[in-house]
Amino acid sequence: ATGAYLFYETRGTTLHADEWVWALYRRGNDLGTFLKPWNEHMSLVPIAIYRLLFATVGLRDYAPYRLIVIALHLLVGALVFVYARRRVGCLAALIAAAMMLYLGPAWENFLWPFQMAWLISLASGIGALLMLDRADRRGNLAACALVALALGSSGLGLMIALGVVVEVLFGRRRWRDAWIFAAPLV
Repeated sequence: ATGAYLFYETRGTTLHADEWVWALYRRGNDLGTFLKPWNEHMSLVPIAIYRLLFATVGLRDYAPYRLIVIALHLLVGALVFVYARRRVGCLAALIAAAMMLYLGPAWENFLWPFQMAWLISLASGIGALLMLDRADRRGNLAACALVALALGSSGLGLMIALGVVVEVLFGRRRWRDAWIFAAPLV
């Protein structure tokens, strides 16, 4: 219901501000196009997504852009629920997820597709912590990949990586598991 509501509320919107800069000036396929920071943030993943959207759906139909940010927003809400439920129970997890789904003054994070960078980092970080809960090799590999995804999406990825550092080094893990965060940070 939240996704349908957000999709309805964003009807009639189009590319805005920073998105136009990416559409008009982030051209070419050289490494610099993807690795040059945007507002001091690593934006490799969002730029790649936008470039894919520009090439496949163009600039006329904004619905695919809106669908991606709404799907990411709902994913973050679901991941918060799953992560919190394991720690504090269903009711508190539902409250935490609802607070994420209805951000109040942070409304632009789910009404403006450009904000997908933050949502990708946040979803990746929560996903990495969930994968660490598995305490197995596949979970560790997935956590490592998700930290890399968070780092490649926005500056929030640095805080995500710090959270994984704390979880790995001060949680119930061994020091030799430091590769989980060290590889993406390198």
